Amino acid sequence: MTITLYLQCTGISLLGLLLSILLILKSQLAKARLANVIFPWNAFWRIDLWVNMGCTLVWVAICLMLLGPAIKQFPKYADNSLLILIIFAAQGYLGSDVASRFFSAVNSRINAAIDFKTTQADTASGNLGAPTPAMKPNKNA
Repeated sequence: MTITLYLQCTGISLLGLLLSILLILKSQLAKARLANVIFPWNAFWRIDLWVNMGCTLVWVAICLMLLGPAIKQFPKYADNSLLILIIFAAQGYLGSDVASRFFSAVNSRINAAIDFKTTQADTASGNLGAPTPAMKPNKNA
């Protein structure tokens, strides 16, 4: 195990984290736009980012600490740095994605706004007790 491999693993994990954060932000913006909900993009950075990044960085640190013992346990993978780097890229991405799904305050706020609006619409149309069927998006409508 070299310091270079640890630095590469850390760097690629951070790139996985960045990719996940950008995709989550894109998803939240699209969801808010479709629901006609006001969602300033910087709210994500202020509210969710510190939890998301913190959880992911702790997870990546745990994986880095386990890397040495894992290589000792499975020495045949010690020379396969590509596999190790792919695993760490996935750790950065998945750690951020999981943290976002469990701890996202922004997603909860957007869902609450959507729920409020749909409840009002259902009450006004008399469909409060009847669920709306999911329909295939029609781009021509």
